[in-house]
Amino acid sequence: MPRLEIRRIDILQDVIEEESYDFVVARALLHHLMPARKALERMVSALKPGGVLLSVEPDMLPCTVAEPDSMHRFWEGRLRWSVEAGIDYFVGRKIPVWLDSLGLEDVAGEGHTAQFNGGSDWATYWIETVRELAPSLLKSSYVSEKMLEEFHTRYQDPHYWTSVITFTANWGRKPA
Repeated sequence: MPRLEIRRIDILQDVIEEESYDFVVARALLHHLMPARKALERMVSALKPGGVLLSVEPDMLPCTVAEPDSMHRFWEGRLRWSVEAGIDYFVGRKIPVWLDSLGLEDVAGEGHTAQFNGGSDWATYWIETVRELAPSLLKSSYVSEKMLEEFHTRYQDPHYWTSVITFTANWGRKPA
């Protein structure tokens, strides 16, 4: 019976065995790495011929059209902060082009965008995430206390509905 090997590595620095893996998965990783494309290149080089790469990353396009205007301004501020923090919340849409340019075949992808209301599990996730980031967001001056208060009020209101992120799954196969 073939042995399944699960291994965690520093994709930008550790030695990676080339053409050694049948399946490489990166979930919610690349948007935190600079340069993300270099990390993806290294993952592709680790694939055996015929091996498959799967990447699941965010594309926060939905938050750029959030309503009402107060929520739009909040997300705009958070995205400006993320650029300075070296986080690419739009990387998910870039990956198919990169996979294609790296010679992978059968490149494809799809996205899932959750619609949710205040008080839901998704809203709680975003409240906790923003609570953790609040000191950095405030320090950046892209987000104010008033914006945070509005965010928390909306995300606790069961009658407020929104969507802010699409998770994109992209994949490709290394030629045999």
